[in-house]
Amino acid sequence: MPSSRPIYRFLLAMVLLGLVALEGCAKLSDMGWGVLTSKVDAFAIVNQQLLVGSVYLVPDRTGRVVLGPHPESGQVCAGAMHYTGMSSGIVDLHCGEGSDGQLEFTLVSDSRGYAYGMLGSDRVSLVFGMPAHDAPAYLRPPVGRKFIVNEAEGRLLMK
Repeated sequence: MPSSRPIYRFLLAMVLLGLVALEGCAKLSDMGWGVLTSKVDAFAIVNQQLLVGSVYLVPDRTGRVVLGPHPESGQVCAGAMHYTGMSSGIVDLHCGEGSDGQLEFTLVSDSRGYAYGMLGSDRVSLVFGMPAHDAPAYLRPPVGRKFIVNEAEGRLLMK
């Protein structure tokens, strides 16, 4: 009667080879999402300050927000995005001084949108994927402050 050990060895080798292939696919998938990620400019009003940064939109309907540092206060904020609808979702935003909260975002195109919410008792507004001259239409400045757009440099300032 022939031994069944060679068959078991062959099956074990195939299972191990399959696991190695899956690991390789996972790494390729991560690299693929990185290549397909869209990075867009972002402007936000957080703790009465204008923060400038980026939003990274990933095809798997997630994303990241990175804001700051503010030139005077050093304020920085970051958070994760996830979709809850076809063109809407939630940003979980966390700031360096310890405040955190949720913003609800709405897309106006594939890579442009705005979000509003609260960080503690402070209102927060965020706009992403829009040039500096369009951002003030969606941002909510603190009382007594206004936006100034430097068209030559494409910068948004708050006075």
